[in-house]
Amino acid sequence: MTAPAAGSVPVAAGLAAQVGRMLKLFAPQLAAAPVLFFVGVTFLHESAHALMAIALGGTIKEFAFLPGEGALGHVRWEPPPNAAGWMSDAVSVAPYLMWSMFAALRAAGEVCPWAVPPAAASIVRP
Repeated sequence: MTAPAAGSVPVAAGLAAQVGRMLKLFAPQLAAAPVLFFVGVTFLHESAHALMAIALGGTIKEFAFLPGEGALGHVRWEPPPNAAGWMSDAVSVAPYLMWSMFAALRAAGEVCPWAVPPAAASIVRP
């Protein structure tokens, strides 16, 4: 077994110290990121349900995107009179359709950047 190279431990410790100092600068953002991400994603998820319900002629009775009793968020809606049975299924899968659309838009922007309008590209490009 060989001994570690001279100076390797202080270099690793120095790097860790530098990273630690750098992360302290971003402590507020790092602390808030999980909450903001959670609330933002839940808001988009519940908004997709609500928009699909409205698009199909339904009425929104309640919209909540903050955690409550037994749910992270929810949309209570009422279908139009004589609504088809599939409408409830369409409202249920709306968030997955939304995320798929964002992914497809992102992929299209990578394949042919000139074909995606700048406003749409700004939504999905980092």
